[in-house]
Amino acid sequence: MSENISSNETIKTLKKNELYKNEQINVLIQILKKIGLTKNNLSINKDDIENEENKDFIRNKKFEIKYFYYFSNWTAVISTKNFELNLLRYICRYHNIKISIFVNQKSKNEIIRLYNFEIPDEILNLL
Repeated sequence: MSENISSNETIKTLKKNELYKNEQINVLIQILKKIGLTKNNLSINKDDIENEENKDFIRNKKFEIKYFYYFSNWTAVISTKNFELNLLRYICRYHNIKISIFVNQKSKNEIIRLYNFEIPDEILNLL
């Protein structure tokens, strides 16, 4: 029985990947541009990603993301804590974008987290 369920999930995932490939790329590019990534700037501060304007933008894309991606197996997205950042991570992982996090602690109260995105050339050319 469990083999049948995972088989059905794989079929759904494959169908969405085939049907909505262009839409998936468009949503990804819109989000990456909105958070401030460009072809020449692939690093961004976590605070810049999590400003209210960017969080609202990502939250407003939730319906599109649920429609174009196989969203139900993204467990960390279901929780409300860090929803926007988790959603960004899942979408990037889906498109083979690696995110490295560099942490710099200037003082006890000031920690800077810099996210560095390693984006494949076919997506990077669209930024």
